Amino acid sequence: MPQTIIDQQPIFSWDIFCRVVDNFGDIGVAWRLSADLANRGHRVHLWVDDASALSWMAPLGHPMIQVLAWSDDPLAHPDMATDAHPMQTVIEMFGCELPDSFKEAMKSSQKTPIWINLEYLSAQAYVERMHKLESPVLRGPAQGLKKIFFYPGFTHQTGGVLREQNIQITPSVSSPFKPLKIFLFCYEPMHLNSWLNQLNQSTLSIELHVTQGRAQKAIEDINTRDLNNIQIISLPLMTQAMFDEQLRACDFNCVRGEDSWIRAIWAGKPFLWQIYPQDDSVHIQKLEAFLDLFDAPQIVRQAHRVWNSVPKTADLQPMNGQQIPPLTPENLKEWADWVQFIQSRLLAQKDLVSQLIDWTTQSRLK
Repeated sequence: MPQTIIDQQPIFSWDIFCRVVDNFGDIGVAWRLSADLANRGHRVHLWVDDASALSWMAPLGHPMIQVLAWSDDPLAHPDMATDAHPMQTVIEMFGCELPDSFKEAMKSSQKTPIWINLEYLSAQAYVERMHKLESPVLRGPAQGLKKIFFYPGFTHQTGGVLREQNIQITPSVSSPFKPLKIFLFCYEPMHLNSWLNQLNQSTLSIELHVTQGRAQKAIEDINTRDLNNIQIISLPLMTQAMFDEQLRACDFNCVRGEDSWIRAIWAGKPFLWQIYPQDDSVHIQKLEAFLDLFDAPQIVRQAHRVWNSVPKTADLQPMNGQQIPPLTPENLKEWADWVQFIQSRLLAQKDLVSQLIDWTTQSRLK
């Protein structure tokens, strides 16, 4: 049973709504958020349209979290017979739209719940401007209520990032590497094949720890027979705790999306982030904003631009033909120092869950 840690903050009840779009990133963030609240003594209803990933992501569940199937009328759920009303704080993850019947219940509640739309994490400048802005609802079943837009972020003017109270912070990168352990959690990077061939020429022996799903499929689509310097290890589906431990155990972590991006930072090892690609290329702006905010070294910038197939660098020089910088001990040390710098900055700001609790506390005193 997960250990419950109760701090000095007030205790509330929470409805958290999540729709699984793809790749399990949405439910991954939603579960970590729910579990962090629950470990502080809060009661959570997690409403999700596809909870199947939790069978391996969080198979033990949590006694303070009730996972409920999303429906058009959530409060009519059979498990809600004795608790058929909205909780004190309602969070819609990443702009998912609450069911109309639930909005009606919120409006008719004796004490109107705090309504928060929790946005995606970004280092872009607009996050500070938009954080905590109120949006009055002008029509529909929730007319007259207001929604707060809460933006996670990397500065003190944002909502912070997820950081559990008992999180393990890895102090430094290990060296020498015998072998160099690389964790691969990715989509289908265009340069994966060429990078593996490059790694195969390394003076270091390589262990490639490949996650299930799209990373495994990407490896299967490559001819790996001649990669005699790389031992490929297929990983099973992992709980979030096992996933975090794997990041700490490896020397270089390839991660993707939002949840594993933050976990790679807490792991403290050099990491290569593949941002979720979008047709209009706005993901490139998000990538560059992160690299700029933390003044990434040139080797880190080049690696991320190649890995994410950025068509041109900031100085308009084409990236075609460039490679990810070699993973030499010197480069890995510079990379690790950069990650440690990010850690120190994030540890100096209040975490996301603490800020959500603070906002709920202040709002209910009004």
